[in-house]
Amino acid sequence: MHPFFKNTFYLILLFICIFILSSCEDEKEIKRSFNGLILNELNCDTGSEWIEIKNKSSDELNIGGVYFIYKNSQNVTQLIYTIPEQTILASKSYLVIDKTKNTFNENISVSLDSSFCISLISPYNDTIDIFNRDKDVGKDIVYPYNGSYSRIPDGASWWEATRSATKGTENLNEDLRTFNGLILNEICAKSNAEWLEIFNFSNEVIDAGGVKISYINDQDKAMVYCVIPENTLLNPDAYLVLDKIDGSLSGSFPMNQKLIVSLLSPKDSIIDSFDRDVAIGVNIPHYKDGSYARISVEDNVWENTLTTTKGSANIITEPVDMSSHNGIWMWKSHFESASVSTFQMLKDYGIGNIIVSQSIMTEDANRQKIDQIRALGMKVHLWFLCFSNGNDWINPIILDEQTGKHVYNQSHFDEVIQKAVQYVQYGNIDGIHLDYIRYPGNAHQNNYSSEGNNVTGENAVTEFCRQISVAVKAVNPNIKMSAAIMAETTSNAYHYGQNTRKMSKYIEIFMPMVYRYNYKKTTSWIFTTSGWFANEVKAAMDADPTIQSEVWTGLQTYSGDNNVVSLPASDLETDCRYAIKSPAGTPSGATGIVLFRYGLINYFDFSSIYY
Repeated sequence: MHPFFKNTFYLILLFICIFILSSCEDEKEIKRSFNGLILNELNCDTGSEWIEIKNKSSDELNIGGVYFIYKNSQNVTQLIYTIPEQTILASKSYLVIDKTKNTFNENISVSLDSSFCISLISPYNDTIDIFNRDKDVGKDIVYPYNGSYSRIPDGASWWEATRSATKGTENLNEDLRTFNGLILNEICAKSNAEWLEIFNFSNEVIDAGGVKISYINDQDKAMVYCVIPENTLLNPDAYLVLDKIDGSLSGSFPMNQKLIVSLLSPKDSIIDSFDRDVAIGVNIPHYKDGSYARISVEDNVWENTLTTTKGSANIITEPVDMSSHNGIWMWKSHFESASVSTFQMLKDYGIGNIIVSQSIMTEDANRQKIDQIRALGMKVHLWFLCFSNGNDWINPIILDEQTGKHVYNQSHFDEVIQKAVQYVQYGNIDGIHLDYIRYPGNAHQNNYSSEGNNVTGENAVTEFCRQISVAVKAVNPNIKMSAAIMAETTSNAYHYGQNTRKMSKYIEIFMPMVYRYNYKKTTSWIFTTSGWFANEVKAAMDADPTIQSEVWTGLQTYSGDNNVVSLPASDLETDCRYAIKSPAGTPSGATGIVLFRYGLINYFDFSSIYY
């Protein structure tokens, strides 16, 4: 071979070798390092899945071409996403691929009900990092709502199911929920059937898991009545009821003492609170079949409502003012010492009738006070002792010395009647109330019908009722005639001369003194006794349509004449309710209650007993 061609051949061969070596060197320089690139957090909520990677290193990384692989429990693999070329991830920075941003394969749905893996693969098909849910967190472990699988601490080797996702930011193993929009909405404190309602008035789903119900008692001791189970999700405008009956709520809410119920976060911060004494009034119970209900979700405004709306929107049902059916007996000394504001207080508690000793009418100041009381919408009834002077009994039958026969004690009748007429003529009273309109128990011993004039103890009582009714109604037909009668039902006429059916022609409101503590009776006796008198009145009205009478049950407000201690409001309320209807809701027939007496009462809303 010619030397020239030989040298040329070797030169070409040399260039080829240099080119090959150079190409190999270039290829070696292009292969990038992904040290510090990790899977850091992922959320697998269907339809909004996302994966967060982090560059832990101190240098920026070119992560173009890196891709994600999903492998399900059947070892089927799918490509999730490939990062575009020349994507630079700065040191300590995060990158999120997100189905809602179209950077996560829309055909992949990660199932948390079975095992799965997410792998981070280099452009050279090397595994950079891998997340195996069953190994890294635990088999079937699911993070809470709005949570995620996260490296804790951020970037560490340990994974946890965390409460609050931190998409694109540093992982924190903290509960970041704010519970904005979660409120107490209704509380029923009925004994042994307590429940409360929570409402989400926000536009977002709220995870209420771990939220606590706290009650503070009279000793300022806080007690946790409930911890809401994990992953309890409350949709927008949704209600959650916690109920003692189904065991989701413990404890009780006594209505006769301090009542503060709070909604606490898992960290014990107050989300919402209901202070009954502030929102409704001190020791004011809710109605028997009602609740304390919020009337404004944005303001902490509550009402005492007649009916519950458990698990639905609150409907505030106001009670009808029943104070016109409720009365109270009041001595003269109490009347004179009470201010007009005291009578307003009685009216506010549902007591609209004052039965006060007729002796108040002798003083101008008292008559002026009557006008002020009536201006409140209350009625005043003058209380007369008919056959008693306060110390001794006065027999309504006397012996006529001239004829030798027994006759009605007309002089005494006239004395009482004239005084009643005089007071009615003043024009500012509403009723005449007859007390001691009876014998002390010996009416049956005053039967003189054999003398031919039909004078008996029973007829004497009825005749007095007739005479005083006719006399006062001649002055004012609107005057209400009422009478306090004994509570011994079928024995009343025999012992006391009180025949309810006969008296009904002249008495419009019967007030049987159903004093169970003196009689040592039960609450059911109040119901049956009230019902007996109501049936007597009904029978009289059925027989004579001109009769328009009703029964208001007289009740003691204290523990009996041998134990003059005011009843707790709850006990008095129970007695009042039994006067009107049974616990099953059966009406007794009585249409009102009268309380004996002022000065010995623990008040509640007496209008509520009708609901």
